[in-house]
Amino acid sequence: MLRQSRGISILFVLLLAAGSSTYAIQRVAPRWSVVEGYGGYASPLGTYDNVGGVPIIDGSGRSIEMDAEGVYDPSYYFGFNYGQLRNRHLLMNVGFRYTKANLDDQLIPLFTIEAPGVHMYDLEINLNWQFLDLHYNPWTPYFGLGFHGGFVRQAYRDFADEYETTLDLGLNFGAEVKLWAAPNDRSFVTLSSINSWTFAASNERLRSLNIGGGLKYYFKL
Repeated sequence: MLRQSRGISILFVLLLAAGSSTYAIQRVAPRWSVVEGYGGYASPLGTYDNVGGVPIIDGSGRSIEMDAEGVYDPSYYFGFNYGQLRNRHLLMNVGFRYTKANLDDQLIPLFTIEAPGVHMYDLEINLNWQFLDLHYNPWTPYFGLGFHGGFVRQAYRDFADEYETTLDLGLNFGAEVKLWAAPNDRSFVTLSSINSWTFAASNERLRSLNIGGGLKYYFKL
């Protein structure tokens, strides 16, 4: 009888442990993988004394500094990222961004040789906090940090291209709206405003307010 009691007690403890484990598993927030494609416009900010490492020279041959609107026109960019949404709110991703930086027409005559085409190729890393759980809500605002590191290419028709390594750090902000969700509840698609403000950058880099949008596909593996 004692042995039976011990056996029942052990079985009861095991069942409790199994139940607790199952409950704990159910309580763990799902981890979503996220694929993102986006594009937008970059409005230049700040002042510049060079373009991609090429000094800005006035008519008398002196190096000068100019406001952003006199150096760059609004430019465009596009990119793609892959990441994970953890604990229902923390989105981390990495990817690639390309930016075509358009020079302002009034700047072009200041170059002693032909004005270069300016192209930026970057690895980007983003860490964003989504305020609402998209699994249960149709939309959410978000806020975070973004890092870009890569190189600026100055492309010339009659001269060899030049390259400068650049870095920047910015604030990400925007919102996402759910467009579609799978019936099995294992994937969904959102339309996202993908915006950022560059608050720190290396001297050779375009600093900008970026306003764009894109699509994100969330799925469970």
